[in-house]
Amino acid sequence: MKALAALFLVVPALFATGKWEKVLSKKGITVWTRSVEGSDIKEAKGSTIIDLAPRKLFNAMADPKKMSKVVSDVVESKEIGTCGENCSYFYERMHHPPLKDRHYVIKVQWEEEQTPDGVKLRQWWTKAKDKKPPVEGMEMVDLYGSYVYAPKAGGKKTAFTYTYFVDPGGVAIAFFVNMSLADSTYGILRNLRKEAAAW
Repeated sequence: MKALAALFLVVPALFATGKWEKVLSKKGITVWTRSVEGSDIKEAKGSTIIDLAPRKLFNAMADPKKMSKVVSDVVESKEIGTCGENCSYFYERMHHPPLKDRHYVIKVQWEEEQTPDGVKLRQWWTKAKDKKPPVEGMEMVDLYGSYVYAPKAGGKKTAFTYTYFVDPGGVAIAFFVNMSLADSTYGILRNLRKEAAAW
């Protein structure tokens, strides 16, 4: 319970930025963006309902092969260490032409709580400041994000929310990233719903 309380302290501070603005809503998927203090790149949030129980969805999304069909930009993902209970380090490589590949290590943490509808899970990550990528290449400037898996329909479905911020660095990148945020977020959630049907 102490870890869960810590989560509520960490996450709001991490995501404390501007006011959310709805930028897209179609086919059961809604996307918002908001400004981030000190950055020209915006933070994005998307939500939808997935026809899978929260824990089943959480476990499936831990499989890099399954997630490669959902987030196609992340072409390499592997666990490279742990950092305590419910905490791991992952090396990832992002391939998103015309950008050069970006390499980074993220610190991923997760927690769960029992609700009247079933288990609710939260997973959040930040760029690991204390770990360098195990290979040479351009590093991501900064990134953070979270997944929330809230039970619906008596725990048979998941109200899924994905929040993230990605600053790949480079000249004139902010315009490119912001222009693609709504479509990228929508595409990820659309892919997730499609793939989850087979999980």
